[in-house]
Amino acid sequence: MPESLSEQLRPKSFADLFQPEQIVDALSKMAARKSMVNMLLYGSPGTGKTSLGYMVVHALGNNFVDFNGARDVGSDLIHRIEQAASSSGIGEGLRVCFIDEADKLSKKDQIQLRGIIENVGKHSRFLLTANNIRQFDRALKSRCMPICFDIPALMVEEVIARVLPRYIARLRDLEVALDERRIEQLFRLHFPDLRALANRIELEAMCSDESAA
Repeated sequence: MPESLSEQLRPKSFADLFQPEQIVDALSKMAARKSMVNMLLYGSPGTGKTSLGYMVVHALGNNFVDFNGARDVGSDLIHRIEQAASSSGIGEGLRVCFIDEADKLSKKDQIQLRGIIENVGKHSRFLLTANNIRQFDRALKSRCMPICFDIPALMVEEVIARVLPRYIARLRDLEVALDERRIEQLFRLHFPDLRALANRIELEAMCSDESAA
């Protein structure tokens, strides 16, 4: 089954991210140094948190393990996370535990995770994502560097000017037949929700193809 357009358009490099340039540069340099602090990426759905998470852990090497707070449910989840974080893993350097949708963890699990982060700090780091920061334990949040993925209004134009040309070029590489002016209109309408934007472009491109036929 072919990938959806939203999957094909996932950010592949730090330059593809919708975040302000100073944040993108800082994350890129951190990955290049092969070092990181515990981080919490939070913000609206579809803004690239998961994509960035995988960019970071892959840039650091192959010594990582990933979980999903919404999908990997069960009474032993925290135990599995603790075992993974305590293990030296298969690669060199830091052991990274990537927990996507960590805000879906129960309050009890979040409290336990807080203790795990403290206990394994010598050789492991945690990268967490969350859609709803209000569901996050405050003490757990304080143990991570928070990065908000919601774009400040004053920075929207700067981000669009930087990312839109790359986005259009990628659509051309994928042979998506949609007028550039319309792409920009949709970009501004759905920004910064990458998933909603890709789904809308895919729908309109399909309708355009059917009309042409």
